[in-house]
Amino acid sequence: MSSAPDAQPDSAAIASALKTAMRHMPSPVALISATDAATGEPAGLAATAFVPVAMEPPSMLVCVNLGGSAHAVIESTGAFCINVIGLAQADELLPFAIPDRREERFQGAAWGERHGLPFLAGAAANIFCRTARRDIFGTHEIFIGEVFDVIVVDFPDPTNFAVGKLFTKA
Repeated sequence: MSSAPDAQPDSAAIASALKTAMRHMPSPVALISATDAATGEPAGLAATAFVPVAMEPPSMLVCVNLGGSAHAVIESTGAFCINVIGLAQADELLPFAIPDRREERFQGAAWGERHGLPFLAGAAANIFCRTARRDIFGTHEIFIGEVFDVIVVDFPDPTNFAVGKLFTKA
């Protein structure tokens, strides 16, 4: 078995190539939401970096950019909701994905509150988590949340993201 290469790779070039490669891998899309304990205001971000960790205990992992506006809220609150969006909620994505549209977040959609967390009613799934572990790696903080509640619609229509576009199963 060979060992890792000794040469130092060009990390900017590797990051660019990885980003291109990942654009071709379909990923589900979620809006991660939390409530600022100090102001009571909702905060959130769009994410494709979320996965289940275990079923015993039920847990989920989300990766949040350290420089993102929702990071400090999720970090200090210790709880978050993963709102897995369906095609019917696709219009909700852009305000969470584009910082200049931040003021449009949580406007006009069926946002409700449960366990003190904002959640998108009618989403394919709403997964409510309490932060159990955290770790910083590079530009992101990894949050592992223990799931304490889940809402799933009867006929989910989950949306995926690939090659810069949203799509659902055909």
